[in-house]
Amino acid sequence: MEPKYKHEKKGIDKFLTFKFFEFKISDDMPIMDQVHELDVLVSQLSELQIVVPDTLQVRAILSKLPPSWHNYRKKILHSIESFTIEQVTTHMQIEATNRAREAMILSSTCCRLARSLINRKWKNY
Repeated sequence: MEPKYKHEKKGIDKFLTFKFFEFKISDDMPIMDQVHELDVLVSQLSELQIVVPDTLQVRAILSKLPPSWHNYRKKILHSIESFTIEQVTTHMQIEATNRAREAMILSSTCCRLARSLINRKWKNY
């Protein structure tokens, strides 16, 4: 039974490590949900005695961000300060909240502008 267990564990190890390296964060889902998903994956790896150091985990999160987060990633990578996982996730939560607020304001502004243009067009007829 021991060899079979080791073989199964090795297969799980390979699957989880592959999943960790292939993991990508996209704009299709909330960023923080995906960061949490990656954190769960790291926890699963540590249960298998595969330790992902904090610095590697921080860099992995940053490298897996979508292109829309390029400037954010650049700002963090060029920062003199070294960030812990908790600091990066807190920082990213603030950034995600700000982006959502800005998108809502932009959407609202666009709707007002569109209504204004439509009203002007109808007044000319």
